[in-house]
Amino acid sequence: LSDCDPTTFNITAKNIKKHLSPRTKAILAVEMNGLPLDYDEILPVAQAAGVPVIVDSAESLGSSYLGQPIGTQGLMHCFSFFPNKSITTGEGGIVTTEDDKLANHVRMLANQGQDGRYNHIALGFNYRMTDIQAALGTQQMKRLRTTLTSKAGIAESYDHAFNSEKAISLPIRPDYVTSQSWFMYSIRLRSRTIRDRVAKALADNGIETRVGFPPIHLQPYYLQRFGHSLDDFPSSNSAWDHKLDLPCWPGLPQRAQSEIVNTVIESVRSSE
Repeated sequence: LSDCDPTTFNITAKNIKKHLSPRTKAILAVEMNGLPLDYDEILPVAQAAGVPVIVDSAESLGSSYLGQPIGTQGLMHCFSFFPNKSITTGEGGIVTTEDDKLANHVRMLANQGQDGRYNHIALGFNYRMTDIQAALGTQQMKRLRTTLTSKAGIAESYDHAFNSEKAISLPIRPDYVTSQSWFMYSIRLRSRTIRDRVAKALADNGIETRVGFPPIHLQPYYLQRFGHSLDDFPSSNSAWDHKLDLPCWPGLPQRAQSEIVNTVIESVRSSE
């Protein structure tokens, strides 16, 4: 495991270098909230180590890096079509790669390890997407641009509303990010106490929020299996303690956005 950048929540080349070893087989990186990785920094590190970069782009459909859509920067990108993503097929997702051999291998594994009908050459999985799911996803792709435009507008509205609030840190968008899918709009507050107070104020007004995923090294399995301690990854811990995900779904009414903004600002100011 490698720690994240405390502002982008993404893995960094600097932290990756600290954990590379002869046992490293691949770099598995996550693009949090659909914010692209800094590929110009990470890919040379991977190339020097002779390992591929496999990207969890579950939240990145529609994001782009230096003008290029996310999906070809790493050896493989994995996108999610879970119901809370920009498009959904109910469950499942897709894998993108420019390696034809690898693409065929993934298809084979997803189809119970079959190479031809009833000819099993590997221990595969039943990861096939049904025709009904595919039809749903194909239709939803037609409205992806509209969805992303709506979410970007909400993010811009939040930026404008919170920009003068010194106690609220806005999402970081590095110059290499041409566009972001805005899976979540995450603000950072000065302490966990304030974050929890703001979340409660929103909940009291019927507004749902998320504090994000707990750092994986805090999960019981990882603590027991790999011997991690609670303070192994301070940036990840800090991010989880301070961040709050605000509603950012397409079509969120302006009145609701204003209520969210006003509740957040009032709660933060009363906590200072």
